[in-house]
Amino acid sequence: MSQQLTNKSIILFDGYCNLCSGLVRFLIKRDKKDNFRFVSLQSDRTSELLSPFKIPEKINETVILIKENKIYLKSDAVIEIASIIGGIWIIFKPAQYIPKRFRDFIYDRIARNRYRIFGKKQSCMVGIEDFNYKFLG
Repeated sequence: MSQQLTNKSIILFDGYCNLCSGLVRFLIKRDKKDNFRFVSLQSDRTSELLSPFKIPEKINETVILIKENKIYLKSDAVIEIASIIGGIWIIFKPAQYIPKRFRDFIYDRIARNRYRIFGKKQSCMVGIEDFNYKFLG
């Protein structure tokens, strides 16, 4: 990973998913300290970013956070992202004490049905005007 990105948390998301794209827009509006960079899972950068980590599952149904050379998947990623954003969103931090198996069960149900519930874009989400610098690929 390049030196300029080592102090940024990188969020990998499904660029076709309306829920995921909405999350990215939500985070950009609240990222006052410029903590995040974003990469679509469909991007060529994804395999480069994930190569140091062993990921045994389908990544197209998983929000991934890379922070300080550590990887967070599924509900762990959501909890850590909320913690980074801070403010009222740290109310999600205590969810880390709910058994991961249960948290990820709920996460997986939402992920599996996200297109049906929230819809799907015809093309992958590209950067948001004025915030293109936050998108890595």
